[in-house]
Amino acid sequence: MPVITDLLFVRAAKETLDVEIERIPTLQYRYRRGATISCPMTVRDIDMKRFIEAVKQSDDVLYYSLEEITPDMYGKEILVVGGPLDGYKGRLLSMRGSRKRRLLVEIPDFMAAAVEVRPEFIQYVK
Repeated sequence: MPVITDLLFVRAAKETLDVEIERIPTLQYRYRRGATISCPMTVRDIDMKRFIEAVKQSDDVLYYSLEEITPDMYGKEILVVGGPLDGYKGRLLSMRGSRKRRLLVEIPDFMAAAVEVRPEFIQYVK
């Protein structure tokens, strides 16, 4: 089930996609907000893979656009040691009243997912 129903991530060269976008009028590129040059948004393979793997590990994922995440929502920096997210680095989602520890995993300049991390796997980075 797609997180965003009208968004399609494709792995292909721009020249190949241009042909399909011209052929299918409902397809269009997504552009980065605030970019000075109109270049289509791209996501590095490693960032997409990291995001997908993290989301698959949790039954309770919270999704955010980057505009929804305020500076006070970024918690402490952590390294996950052990468990299904072993080796992930990032920041905890800071939410009042929540007992769950959630790691923010981002697709840079686009969106983030907050996935649950068991406390025994959390190592705080200084």
